[in-house]
Amino acid sequence: MHTHGIAEQSFEELDFAGQSRSINGTVSHLERAIKAHVRRATDEGRDSQQILRNRIDEVRRMLERLERDV
Repeated sequence: MHTHGIAEQSFEELDFAGQSRSINGTVSHLERAIKAHVRRATDEGRDSQQILRNRIDEVRRMLERLERDV
């Protein structure tokens, strides 16, 4: 099980503020990961703009699912 913070709590065990901080950190991590992925695409001679659009589309689909399901 993935844990968060010093107390080694799962996400569900975090209080509201702790969950918010965790989500913010995850979003920041995802942004850095996508940027690194696009850089790797460039290094490998791939269409980095298409790769970026693909990743953005994936995030948009996630947001659409959240808006629909929550």
